Amino acid sequence: MSQQISHQEHARAPAPAAVIIETARHTAGLAVQDGRDVQFYASHSLFQALDGQRFRSVRALERAVSSLEAAITDQRRTRDSRGQIWRSWESPSVDQGAGQPEAA
Repeated sequence: MSQQISHQEHARAPAPAAVIIETARHTAGLAVQDGRDVQFYASHSLFQALDGQRFRSVRALERAVSSLEAAITDQRRTRDSRGQIWRSWESPSVDQGAGQPEAA
């Protein structure tokens, strides 16, 4: 015997108390309804800056998560495009041509 919920009962059903927040690349964390606000609990280290913060709505939280992810992704791209990762392990003598074989 399964119960069927009428359309009116379904329309009055409360919103879920918790929602998983995801981006295209990460599961950011959990949004928990706390009275009028939504509190965020980060599940990925990328979003720790938002952990524990309160937002007016889930949509406001989603915007904050998207903005933070975009800012961090842009930072990483900029660093990589300038080649800093490669330079970090080269010695100064190689940059100045000291690694070249000498002419006899």
